[in-house]
Amino acid sequence: MNKEELNTSLNYFTENPEDIGITIYVVLKDEDKPKKLDIESVALPDLKSLFLNAIDDDIVKNNELEVVNLSSSDDRKNVLYEYDIGIPDELSALGDVNQDDGHKCLTKSYRIF
Repeated sequence: MNKEELNTSLNYFTENPEDIGITIYVVLKDEDKPKKLDIESVALPDLKSLFLNAIDDDIVKNNELEVVNLSSSDDRKNVLYEYDIGIPDELSALGDVNQDDGHKCLTKSYRIF
């Protein structure tokens, strides 16, 4: 994938914020299943805006950013790496997440500031 293709894919999210929801998952140390964070509903719109603005400002509007395969990483700056190697065990649990995930929520209260 090149930068133009990435921008095209990401533009859907920034141009259609009303169609986007946000769910945040974590993988706790020494656990193999992701957990969905139970975030106060009043914080979700701000989290979504923060995320969408970061996509737009840091990726789409960043004309210096290049997309490079992770397997060919080097010391360049302004690079977004495309994952083209085997998924490490630490990340493989996230492949388990889907729309009807049935993952347990963390029961602690979290406040986003």
